Amino acid sequence: MRDLRTPVLTAVVFLGALLFLQRCQHNPADPDPQRDLVRAAIDETSIDSLTLSVQALSGEIIVMVEDSLRRIASRHKDQPGNDLAAEYISQKLRKFGLRVQDSRFSATGRSVYAVQTGERFPEQFYIICAHFDCYPPGDLAPGADDNASGTAAVLEAARLLSKYETDFSVIYAFWDEEEQGLRGSRAFAAQARDSAMAIMGVVNLDMIGWDSDDDGTVLLDMNELQDSVELVESVMAVNDRYQIGLSPQTIQSFGRSDHASFWSNGFGAIMIIEHSGHDWNNNYHTPNDRLEFLNTNFFHKTARLAIGTVASLVILN
Repeated sequence: MRDLRTPVLTAVVFLGALLFLQRCQHNPADPDPQRDLVRAAIDETSIDSLTLSVQALSGEIIVMVEDSLRRIASRHKDQPGNDLAAEYISQKLRKFGLRVQDSRFSATGRSVYAVQTGERFPEQFYIICAHFDCYPPGDLAPGADDNASGTAAVLEAARLLSKYETDFSVIYAFWDEEEQGLRGSRAFAAQARDSAMAIMGVVNLDMIGWDSDDDGTVLLDMNELQDSVELVESVMAVNDRYQIGLSPQTIQSFGRSDHASFWSNGFGAIMIIEHSGHDWNNNYHTPNDRLEFLNTNFFHKTARLAIGTVASLVILN
């Protein structure tokens, strides 16, 4: 009878090695480059950096703009602070090493945006955006929540993500004259449609600092476009996977902020916003919309959620 011990032993060793390799491939503790980068962007989102931007944009502190110390007391479109804010945003973006462009859509309207070119898909774009203008009219309109909070989060996204190589191109956009009917974003979205620009998705941040009952509710405004649905799914996944600690809820057709400009031009978009029902900011569109009344813990978490979501979309591995 032929000795079968050697072939059997070889087979056992082979199967054991195969099972070991399979366990290694599916071991959740194994390094995941994409998750590590997304986690890093979330963890590095700084509440100090966020609040400093809000302080600067809402006139709480004096800032250096155009080589002189200035106070941005109001960002209403008819006030000089509106253009100062645009310059402040531009100089921050340039500091991050980004290529900055103005989008002048009227005699008074001036949006600002920067493009970070993707390594693998440079002609396909994700946009993270916010409007920087504010209300009410007059020479005192701090607009800390509406919408220095969203503007600060987009600046923070630019600060962090510009340090990484992204697979898709990212546009960090700051719209002007949202309060007069989404004028800045409408002009950009219409031009993007006419030029057949490949916009993969838009994440709009508008009022992300108010949570007076501290319940962590954040609203995701969406429509039925497939890209919008997928964006919401990405937000939900990031909140769960990275334990952001918010309670996202979906709504449909709020439509009164800049994401709606992209809907009307056929692009998928969502808005991330604080609760708009019983916990509405009672300082909305008043001179009392100041940083001191915001929930900085909620503000920080919402910025982390938005930045983590965009990072997960533009960094594939």
